[in-house]
Amino acid sequence: MNRPLDARIPLVFGDEADAGPDDAVLHEGQGEVMAGRAWFEPDPPAAHPAGCLCCAHRNGAGKALGRLLLERGRGTGLFFRRVIVAVTTDAGRQCVAAALADDPLASACYRLDG
Repeated sequence: MNRPLDARIPLVFGDEADAGPDDAVLHEGQGEVMAGRAWFEPDPPAAHPAGCLCCAHRNGAGKALGRLLLERGRGTGLFFRRVIVAVTTDAGRQCVAAALADDPLASACYRLDG
């Protein structure tokens, strides 16, 4: 049985050193803005139930992934084929996972690989 091809861009957890010439890098924390590199700060956990109107927003990882995609589409950044996710904390991993689960743009355009 043939499986349908998943056209979403793969996200791979790793180190920036794992990135090749066709890879963007999503960093946790703050740093220098450059083509094919995006930074995000993990959001603190919401104090209210999931889905309440005051807490429903795009998290830092979702915004950073959106910026990478926008630069790619406009031709102002790197045309990447995958994203290396360089996070150092569990909060960073959870922020990326939450973006893939809850952010409509991130979940439509990216998938976790491996």
